[in-house]
Amino acid sequence: MIIRYISFLSVVLLGLICSGCSELSSNPTRAERTIAHWLPVGTSDDVMKKIMEQHGFVLDSCLMPGGGVRDYSFYRVGKIHNWVVQVHEQDEKVATTNFPVRVFFMPMKT
Repeated sequence: MIIRYISFLSVVLLGLICSGCSELSSNPTRAERTIAHWLPVGTSDDVMKKIMEQHGFVLDSCLMPGGGVRDYSFYRVGKIHNWVVQVHEQDEKVATTNFPVRVFFMPMKT
């Protein structure tokens, strides 16, 4: 019973924390910083996927070149442009590279 209560409070708290950060800047550098804040270095694989889903991103692909390395690609459709985010992982955690997150903007198709 207590575990269920703590789990519920954790979900509510996470929702309140993330409710104000659902929009990304149209500036790629700021967007990268925001996403890097959502996914600090060392974030586990499962948590990373949940956080991205909570911010409206959909997992597009996962490349596994080997050696415990994975490169994930997420996308989100926006009103003005779309976001494509690539996250580099090592041993199932967000990697310690200088730029673990990359953001690309794609124009909307008309």
